[in-house]
Amino acid sequence: MKAPLTVVALNLEQLTDQEHSWDLEESQRLVAVAYNRTLDLQRLTRNLFDALRMEENQLICVSGWSSLSELLTEVYRRYADYTDSSGVTLALYYKEDMELWIDPEKIWSVFDNVINNSLRYTPEGGSI
Repeated sequence: MKAPLTVVALNLEQLTDQEHSWDLEESQRLVAVAYNRTLDLQRLTRNLFDALRMEENQLICVSGWSSLSELLTEVYRRYADYTDSSGVTLALYYKEDMELWIDPEKIWSVFDNVINNSLRYTPEGGSI
């Protein structure tokens, strides 16, 4: 939860900086990044509750078909600002599009874990 909170705080701090005048496009970008990180915080909070439900054997998964290409496009959109600010390249490759049987909400827990751990251990200039 620390990483998304830090990003939200830094972006909002930049927007409130009295010594800098942001153009509309840049201020919209900063707000969008902060908004997306608050969505991450919501998901992380749900993940904590899911972990408690798992321990009590009460976790419910709602699976359905999802397009791999659409999922990876969303992965890139959601995590690009993290990787850009870390000086790390995020590259997504797949051979062909396919449908995946997944819980579309819970899959983000997997991506959060993989991307955040990758960022932690990938040096600046590296790629994930």
